[in-house]
Amino acid sequence: MKLLIYGGCHAEILKRIILRYGEGIKNVSIVTNFKIIAKKSPFPLNRLDGVDLVIFNPIHRDDEYNTRNLERELESRSIRYIKYPWLQWSGYWPNARRRYWGTDSEWGMPLLDALANSSKDFEEFSRKAHDPEAFQLIAESALQATSNRLIQGEVADEVHVKISDFILNNYRKKRLFLTPDHPSIHLYRHVVLKLAKLGGFSIDPSFLSSAIEPQPRAMTPILPGVARALGLKFDASDWRQEQFLPGSDYKLTEYLASCFPTADVFLAVAQAPTRIEVVTPARPDGHPLQIPVDPGRRLMIQRTSAKDPTHTRVKVLGEHGLTEFNGRPVKINPDHWIFHRATFDAPENPQAIG
Repeated sequence: MKLLIYGGCHAEILKRIILRYGEGIKNVSIVTNFKIIAKKSPFPLNRLDGVDLVIFNPIHRDDEYNTRNLERELESRSIRYIKYPWLQWSGYWPNARRRYWGTDSEWGMPLLDALANSSKDFEEFSRKAHDPEAFQLIAESALQATSNRLIQGEVADEVHVKISDFILNNYRKKRLFLTPDHPSIHLYRHVVLKLAKLGGFSIDPSFLSSAIEPQPRAMTPILPGVARALGLKFDASDWRQEQFLPGSDYKLTEYLASCFPTADVFLAVAQAPTRIEVVTPARPDGHPLQIPVDPGRRLMIQRTSAKDPTHTRVKVLGEHGLTEFNGRPVKINPDHWIFHRATFDAPENPQAIG
């Protein structure tokens, strides 16, 4: 059987899973929707030649990229197709929105801004993030709202593979999303098994017990207060954003600090070859340890109160593998870096810190 999958990041994951675990599949190709749309290229109809089954998620547009056009083309060629919804659900993150670190972005929760503004200090803010009473009303209403949007989309698009029932029946038992639009292995397994059943192909049984996450590079923390307000049977408060901060995981405390204005957390981006100097001498000869850094390197940092006439003293957050400065005070030359605070507004200009 020859398959073609048309979609975005989820389509790439589905291709990878089906190629690895699909039985009787000779070929799986992909057309990435955002790539051809960005290039203003038409859908490559020649890619449909010899295809037995097309899998795609609907796209709503007022131009040629509306997938109703693709459906008509497939029907005219008598090619079978299966539609699945865009795999997004933000029930674990009330009213989630993109937050920006300069031109880089990730998912965040604006409600934490209000929580921070109503807290006298970071310790009170952290306590509130762990308190289910702070989220009881909004967590339930936001979960219902994102679920309703998903259900309405499934009905309007007449998708063949639905995920809403599976989510509502299982979201408390196991983590179904790592971020609002990155499903976990549990939801991908549900989707792939449905696709296989409808498409008439088999899946290697080992996929049923696989625990490898297909999209592990980003994780949005589920706040303990939200987890308890929703009655989740698991905890998942780790923060990861390897799409622009490769090789580092962050504690919930560090994530919360990034949401609290006076905690002074910045994304630092090196603009020139530079060095990071560990404040505490770490070399046998007593001289400070200096670590070279290439342009473009990104670090999540927290400014400290220590003063230095020529350098800025900071703490590098996260676990980067560079154990020489993890969690230790370091000095950086501010002229060699640009600094971004997190914001829910449009990408900001670099901020100088002294």
